[in-house]
Amino acid sequence: MALTVRAKKLIDRAAELNTSLAEKLKSSGLSFLPWVSPIGSRSPEETEAWHPSYGKNFLSRIGKYIFCIARSLAKGTWYFLTYKGFGYIYINEANDILLVIPDEITDHSPGGKTSYLSEDERFGIDKIVFSRSKRMDRGFTSLSYFKKIKIFTAIASAITKDVLEKIRKRKADVYYTDVLIIFLEWFLSQSWYLHIDLYLFVKGLVSSGAPYKALAAVHEMHFYSKLIWQVAKEESLLAVTGQHAMVIPEKLWYFPHRREIDAGVAVPDVFFVYSETTKEMLKKNYPDSTEFPLCYSPRFKQWKDIAKIPQPPKDMKGREYVLFVGGLTPYDTAILVEAIDNLLKIGQETANIKIKMRPHPHARVRMRDKIWISKASRLRSIELSNGSLADDLEKSLVVVGAYTMVLRQAALLGLPVLSVQSDKYMHPSVLPEGEKWNVQIGDFCWDRLTRQIDAIPDEAMKENLMKDLGAGNAEFSTKLIYEKCDIREKRS
Repeated sequence: MALTVRAKKLIDRAAELNTSLAEKLKSSGLSFLPWVSPIGSRSPEETEAWHPSYGKNFLSRIGKYIFCIARSLAKGTWYFLTYKGFGYIYINEANDILLVIPDEITDHSPGGKTSYLSEDERFGIDKIVFSRSKRMDRGFTSLSYFKKIKIFTAIASAITKDVLEKIRKRKADVYYTDVLIIFLEWFLSQSWYLHIDLYLFVKGLVSSGAPYKALAAVHEMHFYSKLIWQVAKEESLLAVTGQHAMVIPEKLWYFPHRREIDAGVAVPDVFFVYSETTKEMLKKNYPDSTEFPLCYSPRFKQWKDIAKIPQPPKDMKGREYVLFVGGLTPYDTAILVEAIDNLLKIGQETANIKIKMRPHPHARVRMRDKIWISKASRLRSIELSNGSLADDLEKSLVVVGAYTMVLRQAALLGLPVLSVQSDKYMHPSVLPEGEKWNVQIGDFCWDRLTRQIDAIPDEAMKENLMKDLGAGNAEFSTKLIYEKCDIREKRS
């Protein structure tokens, strides 16, 4: 779906607030904080405020504001008293590149390997593997109670000045208020403790004499990547990152706004992407100095051969399920729950077709959706998957999802796929545009489902999907980083 007028205005206001706060925080050395806040990343996964359905009712919007502030104050008070820093492992093997990576996306081994980056022993990297909640080899914090209060006061002063300026200039409209509340929720909950600590830790390590030539991250949009780029900028090092998920037009608002680029936000010098199409989309969001070499992610390595697998037989023998596959985000599951609920209310027109739901194993699900799924499973209206994805796909007549890469995987296997979309949510599709592969939730019914069984992805569609994944490019690896960044193999 295209960005709404509301979404575009929110992006503009977020960029304005970021640049204004960054300028006001410069004297205190905290100018990087707005860039790593939720209005810097602008992720619709983190708050409902980015979605089209947010706050259409005035009283509802005011209620949401009050609730967010009250909850954040309570969380912030608790965090102020209990925050002890983060845990980390520092793997120092005297290499030229330092990778900073959260423990959540590693294999949790002592070496901190990750499926996002292939490691070549001839082209080694040092690592900081960190976790905000897990005890690891070491712990770090620079924040005493006094320092927390001092930083809190500095940020509060900058926010107050900005609000008063906007009121005086009569620019404090509803869009400004929405992004301000998002920032306040992050600020008052004191979620920035980790951001401050991680920044100071990496900067201290690099500035103390560790002779790195480049700092690398494997997530191009997350806060820690932006912290790393900030340190690289200040220490005159190369900032490197790689594409970790699909980049499509509706997701460009994750990336820097032109106003933010002009204000000096830190960005990667080298950004590995999957395709020329992605490169062309992103170039408008980055300065001319950012390079975009091509790669493909090791996460999708096994998909290279999927496109060669023959299409399933047309009689679909042994297939009996409509498989609903969920993604990580709360709104992804919410769309599937609404879609399945609509089918159940209509009544099952085809008795031999069953509904199977496969939520993402790490999905963040709203409580009301958890209750609905549990009840539907108990009543046997749906079957919850407890097997492997391969087995589920093998028995599926149609694979239905909202925003999940499984739809692409199923399409590459030659299975009928359908993406359900809702105007309530900021929801880019993973499948080609058009009614053949996408349906609005209001038009989703048994008739639409049964017709989709005959919609078998052809070779041209498979080829385009593989191209979007960068399947013809070199694997994103330590070797590729060394070669493309012109860094020698090993320090002597």
